[in-house]
Amino acid sequence: MNKQWQAPEAEKVFIGSILTRPSRLLEVTATKASFMIEAHATVFDVIMDMNQSNNLIDLISVADRLTELNASSKNNVYAYHASFTGGWLHQLSNWMEAAVVDSFFYSSQEIIIREYRKREITKISYNLSEDYDADVAIQELMNLEVVEKKHTHTITEALTVAIDKVQELAQHGGVVGLTTGLKALDDAIGGFQSPDLYIIGARPAMGKTAVAMNMMLSNNCAAGFFSTEQPMEQIGIRTLSIQSGVSANRVRKADFQNGDIERLISTLGQLKGRNVLIHDKANITIGELMREARQMKFTHDIQAVYVDYIQRIKSPKAENRRLEVADVVTGLKTLARELNIPVIALAQVSREVTKRPDKRPHMGDLLESGVIEQEADVVMMLYRDEVYNEDTNEKGIIEILIDKNRHGPTGKLKFAWIGDQMKIADLQGGSF
Repeated sequence: MNKQWQAPEAEKVFIGSILTRPSRLLEVTATKASFMIEAHATVFDVIMDMNQSNNLIDLISVADRLTELNASSKNNVYAYHASFTGGWLHQLSNWMEAAVVDSFFYSSQEIIIREYRKREITKISYNLSEDYDADVAIQELMNLEVVEKKHTHTITEALTVAIDKVQELAQHGGVVGLTTGLKALDDAIGGFQSPDLYIIGARPAMGKTAVAMNMMLSNNCAAGFFSTEQPMEQIGIRTLSIQSGVSANRVRKADFQNGDIERLISTLGQLKGRNVLIHDKANITIGELMREARQMKFTHDIQAVYVDYIQRIKSPKAENRRLEVADVVTGLKTLARELNIPVIALAQVSREVTKRPDKRPHMGDLLESGVIEQEADVVMMLYRDEVYNEDTNEKGIIEILIDKNRHGPTGKLKFAWIGDQMKIADLQGGSF
């Protein structure tokens, strides 16, 4: 990269590179707003407009369009060429000559975007000093990270990304993203992938909070855990039990057996510095949750969000319960895409399942399930037969029923459930 370039020079070289090879428009990630000099932004806008209209892009046609606009417009921006001998044709020609090296296109675009971000950060910082809304400022700062993202792609680009993804999957044993901590489940869904929404549904006392915590603790990365039902200290007790193997009941009562204290101290040392953020506001709204998650992403670069649970999150603008759940689920899906991280959300299942001979829940049993079924990328249900059948042969077994899976098969998986430690683990023969 040419370190001597400043933004105005980089903008000229960038436009010159496009005029030299218009096919580079496919690789443009800068926008009109990225330019420091208004006249340069105008030239870029004209080129993009001509391309959108399928007009020929070359030195003559662009200079001619700019001259035409200059003659018909009262905007002095088009008169920028007046200070240069030869007008637009001569000026654009000079910019093309400055873009003689192919790599200058990429270098100049990088400088343009970098300098744009610097200007925006300075502006946001100034606004904050003037009592600007902090939540709005955080959102604006995060938007800077996606300013160059484009949403229209060629089939060649899509296939190239697909091949890269397949190669990455092959290198990581079929898992890209975060592990669930359960090999059989990772094999089925490929781990927690960005930017997907995962729903884990169950009746009360099935262990859905513990399952989500096991999955979160299986990854040594920053994560946000939104607990609407249990306060922070209870999450802490569960974490100690899961990680140490000491019974949660003994931890709560401080009724320790030989070796418990040593294991707890060892666990505290292992967990020290883990960047897990717990938000335990009981009556949180979806708007508050999204703002808090954005701040976690901006300040701690969280790699996943866990939500316990959907039906306890509020949406004040919704007119009824169905619309409220719809707002929440749509907000969680939007959050996953916006932050480009997986969102794993727990959900309550209707008590109607308890009236059936087979009490295993299905996707349609989710409370206000319509939007959940539509928006979720993966829907899983939890079932433990020992909750309903005291004489079952499957004590210590928890089933994960994959009802929807955009990335692979659906079906039933079995895992070991260690209830006193609130722990889920792989079980021999747990695959489909």
